[in-house]
Amino acid sequence: MEVIMKKENVVPDAPTTSASPAAPAANAIPQDHRKRVRILISIALAVVLVAGLLIGGGLYLNRKPKSTEAIPNGFVVVAASYDEVFDALTNIVESSAALPFVSNSLAPQANESIAGLEDSFSNRSEAYSKTNVQVEGIDEGDIVKTDGNCIYMVIGSYVVIVQTNGVTTKEIARLDMREFVSDKSLMDNKESVSYQSFSIEELYISNNSLIILYTYSLEAEGSKSSDSPSNYISPWYMPWYQYHSITEIACFNISNPQSPRLVNTFGQDGSYLSSRLQEGILYLVSNYWIYDTTQLDREIPGTYVPSYYDGVNRIVSVPEDISILPEITQTTYTVISSVDIAQNKRVDRYSALGSNGTLYMSYDNLYLASYSYVETTKDIFQGSVLTATEHRFVPSTRIFKLSLNHGVITYSADTLVKGQIIGQFALDEFEGNLRVVTTVFESLYRTVYIGGVEIFDHAYRESSQSTNSLFVLNASLQKIGSIEGLAEDERVYSVRFDGAVGYFVTFRQTDPLFAVDLSDPTNPRIQSELKIPGFSTYLHVYETDRLLGLGMSADAEGRTQYLKLSMFDTSDPYNITEKHTFEVRYHNYSAALYNHKAMLIDAEKNLIGFSISGNEYAVFGYSDEEGFFMRQTFKLSELIGYDTLRGLWIGDYFYVCMHDYLGQCTVGVYTLEDLRSVTSVSIKVENAYRYPYLYE
Repeated sequence: MEVIMKKENVVPDAPTTSASPAAPAANAIPQDHRKRVRILISIALAVVLVAGLLIGGGLYLNRKPKSTEAIPNGFVVVAASYDEVFDALTNIVESSAALPFVSNSLAPQANESIAGLEDSFSNRSEAYSKTNVQVEGIDEGDIVKTDGNCIYMVIGSYVVIVQTNGVTTKEIARLDMREFVSDKSLMDNKESVSYQSFSIEELYISNNSLIILYTYSLEAEGSKSSDSPSNYISPWYMPWYQYHSITEIACFNISNPQSPRLVNTFGQDGSYLSSRLQEGILYLVSNYWIYDTTQLDREIPGTYVPSYYDGVNRIVSVPEDISILPEITQTTYTVISSVDIAQNKRVDRYSALGSNGTLYMSYDNLYLASYSYVETTKDIFQGSVLTATEHRFVPSTRIFKLSLNHGVITYSADTLVKGQIIGQFALDEFEGNLRVVTTVFESLYRTVYIGGVEIFDHAYRESSQSTNSLFVLNASLQKIGSIEGLAEDERVYSVRFDGAVGYFVTFRQTDPLFAVDLSDPTNPRIQSELKIPGFSTYLHVYETDRLLGLGMSADAEGRTQYLKLSMFDTSDPYNITEKHTFEVRYHNYSAALYNHKAMLIDAEKNLIGFSISGNEYAVFGYSDEEGFFMRQTFKLSELIGYDTLRGLWIGDYFYVCMHDYLGQCTVGVYTLEDLRSVTSVSIKVENAYRYPYLYE
């Protein structure tokens, strides 16, 4: 039943027709009593109407067709001046609550080119495994890396270097990265600095360079920054604390890994978001929050734009390197830079006012995606006493595209698509077009006012059933093709693209694996839909016509049970089948479910490795005849390492590395052929997770 709401009719008091007042009847109600009765009746009617809105409104909303409004592209503005950036920030502050901020300075050190350095270690293996990445040829950082000679591991605030040589594997060096933080006075009065937080994020190896990415922050009570116009005591919190995060990379020459030499550091404002390494150029992305907006000074750009730190130099962003994203709601920058590792120099820098949460990089472009939303409102009832407004809320994804040319970063396009992505694998570029998979849902609520006073806020809520969509965007990020409304009441769990074919998994009770033909980007078509119990959170093109899935099994009601491996036969894209499965009984967690870099996959070596608990690593094999089989499990510690377990191979040996929260690290060494134990190396790092005070 559809509830139709009409305007309330208010009847005015009847005017008197006689010049002299009529005598009241014996049983007449006094005038002031009648007014009170009318007020009470109005209130009662309002309450009834509100109840109708809240109860009947659900029927009204359920019958309302879904909006077909197109979500418009935003318009990124390249700043013409510092004033334009300052005005954009102050507009955000005036329309929302801003968080504290303070501007600082930092000066990295050292200067040495590392191009052409000779490798002094001659036993480096030319055959070794690499980090599992999304795009072949574009490396991603991880907590364990190898160059075929040594294993480099993050343990708390340390990087430990282990020389690998089978039975003689041993630790040869360690770096306490807190000692390499650019210990410059980030605030005028460093005695007031209460603590420094420090976190190594990831590692890279590029030729003879070890690249360590880390974030640190300072908090100081009542300090005055050199860029701050005055001290400030916050009215809402006493005492006031300054807070500032910096992401930095330290480049070490490891031609002699027993004695790594610091070459240079490159830093930028903000907390680490993500990075990529392509052809010797590192792309670094951070999110920089401006916390204390009261410290913004129009005349001092360093108080409201990001800074970069090269060697001993601090570089404040110039306006032409700053873009202003549309619909900004927070005082946050996305800060991007590129560094040529071999030449020991920064290539380019770029900032965008507006935060981003997901990074995907192709060979020619870098895409940043962030959560956004579109909200529309309309009055669904308006009377003299009561007004009701309907709000429609559509979560969306803002996509920001930057073109890359040997490290030079240039803004290219941006857009907004309906729905939310699950991560970087939901984005993929092919033949100049970007494919995006999202889960779409809408929320509705109503705000009710009586006599201009809000009496119900978010009084009625409804979330529409979720659906899933695939969009194809051209080089300008304009939509040229789409499939919408798939798998109602389910959400996307994993996505993988393989050239002109896309695969994605949704789930509620069963796992539909969709295969999409994208050979005509203007007319994408579902080729097949395979429904099986459980779901995959990670998909990987294993071999020709084989798609590997890692996820969870589930019962008939959709309740998840154990870790599950699936191998899909994709030889006939119109009839995909689940060829083999393997349920890892009594194990229901792996870091690889949510972090693809925690998984080792090598079809040629018949290795599928990942953690099956917080301290146990398993290696599986696969053949079309036998299906999956467990080759070996390794338990290196009784303590828990969670996301620290990694497996890799170098030459004729297989290595499993892990460390626990006490800083106890173990490297297990096994023969690659049959995974037989050779030796085990124990490494203890004291105070690896000690809270790192900078000034003690």
